[in-house]
Amino acid sequence: MKITRKGFFVYLQYTIRSFTMKQVMDFLRELSLNNEKPWFEAHKQESLLAKATVSSLTLKLIEGIHEFDDTIGPLTVSDCTY
Repeated sequence: MKITRKGFFVYLQYTIRSFTMKQVMDFLRELSLNNEKPWFEAHKQESLLAKATVSSLTLKLIEGIHEFDDTIGPLTVSDCTY
C-alpha cells in the first residue's frame, strides 16, 4: 500500500477488484429484493466490491469538484456516503 498526500487529500493506493456501476446497481437491486441477513452474508464479497466502487467514484467526484470549488474541502468519502 502506498500513501501520498495532495493538498487536503490523502491517497491510499492498493489493488482491489471493483465492480462496474451496472454491477453495483444490480447488487443493490438484488439486495432490495432479498433484504435478509442470510442472503447478505452469502453475498458479502459482492457488498464489499460494490462499496469500494462507490467509494472510488465518490473520491473522484470530491477531487473533481474541489478543483473548481475549494469551499467544499476537506471532505472524505465517509463525509459524503452512508
